[in-house]
Amino acid sequence: MLVFSKLFVISTGFVTINHLDMKKLFPPRFITCLLLLLVFFLQPNIQCSNKKSSNTGGANSTNPIYAKDPNAGIQWSLSAPDQIIASEIKMQPSAKEVSDADMNYLEKADMQGGEYVFAAAASAVEKLEPGSFVFFRNHSVRKIISASKKDGKVVVQTEKCKFTDVFSDAHLHFKEHYDWKDNSNAILNKFNVSFGNTAFAQGGADGSVTQNLTYEGDLAGYHISITLAPEGGRKLNYEIVMSRQNAGQANVTFRGHISDYDNETELTVVNSELQLFRSQNQNLHGEVEVLFAAVELGEEGELINIPWTMFERPILIGGIPFMFKTKANVKIFPYIQENASSQGNFKFTYDSNIGFQYSGNAVNAEGNVASNTMEVIGETLSASMMGNGLGMGVEFPRFEIASLGEIVVPYFLMNTAVDTQVDTYAPCQMGNMRCKLVAGLSLSFFGAEYSAERELWKAHKRWERPGGRCPPEEE
Repeated sequence: MLVFSKLFVISTGFVTINHLDMKKLFPPRFITCLLLLLVFFLQPNIQCSNKKSSNTGGANSTNPIYAKDPNAGIQWSLSAPDQIIASEIKMQPSAKEVSDADMNYLEKADMQGGEYVFAAAASAVEKLEPGSFVFFRNHSVRKIISASKKDGKVVVQTEKCKFTDVFSDAHLHFKEHYDWKDNSNAILNKFNVSFGNTAFAQGGADGSVTQNLTYEGDLAGYHISITLAPEGGRKLNYEIVMSRQNAGQANVTFRGHISDYDNETELTVVNSELQLFRSQNQNLHGEVEVLFAAVELGEEGELINIPWTMFERPILIGGIPFMFKTKANVKIFPYIQENASSQGNFKFTYDSNIGFQYSGNAVNAEGNVASNTMEVIGETLSASMMGNGLGMGVEFPRFEIASLGEIVVPYFLMNTAVDTQVDTYAPCQMGNMRCKLVAGLSLSFFGAEYSAERELWKAHKRWERPGGRCPPEEE
């Protein structure tokens, strides 16, 4: 009997797309065509915003306070959240602050190497003393190693420090609504994809450009096609199609959607100790459908891993930035020998208010998966003269949270894993779907000795072909 293990994925991003504010595309037809040509040939960064953005880190700014990630898809502009419930911070008595005015002179910020470079006009930065802990507003907290003038610039060497080295007390509490409107305040990158070609979908009689993205390329012997399609602002549809025609054939499709939703996040630090950190996504509705057919793929371990940063949203509250990312990861493990095949069609839908809360050195679920449906919607089986099967996993949505340049929630995800198996010795033909909600937190940055994964919810459903003698389900 073949058993597939749990599927874990490491996230990196690789897709980059652009955007036009649809509200501004109403000139005569000739000018419209000219603008479209400029978009495709000059590839400008265009900032479309109906929220008030920060003065730094804009779409055309060279200031690295908010440096755009070339491997992300949709990127919002840096701005305040929709609703600020609390915004209170108190610095340690000996900590220093680099003001908004001086941060405007920032030219380089190497978060790994620690070198910050300012224009010569940032005279106060040159006076930072070695060993001091500093709050670089809107950007980061660091410990100073040295500060001096070099070649007409102020060069500061820094190293990492903790949030609580700079702040003794903090209460930050805010809410943000995420939707998928074509006229959202997204900054979309230039065409800059690590492999393959990217193109906009065009719709409407006027040939106007929408946010729809189509990506095509090749990876690990597979031809990959990815599509993002907003629908009425309330839903973001996605489709990932993978096909392979040599060394075993395979066609795999992951498709579904994520709805608009509301996020609420709260952070409380008292007397340099983290008392509370929680984040919840409310009114989140999603769907994942898996359709696959494979023949003679062999047994090669992990065949393909597609990590993808779909969008990121930077939020600024009290001079402290938070970065929220949404990712989608796909992974495939085959065990399909010669003259063997496997196919299936599963769907998982859910409605949820899902989140986590850290307090008292423990993490607990906040909210729940209110309802879910797991179903087979097409022929699902494996066939061969010997045991074989196919295992796949898709993590969507996968959320990541960072603050002041440090990742504090590496992943908060819904993992959907499916497999089909056949065992001719039993005999048995069956399919499985396993879904779980997992939160991984690393809170040492906030001064808490907590770095662990917590499973918040799980569900399992199995289908068997009538007449088989499959083993009992595992608990």
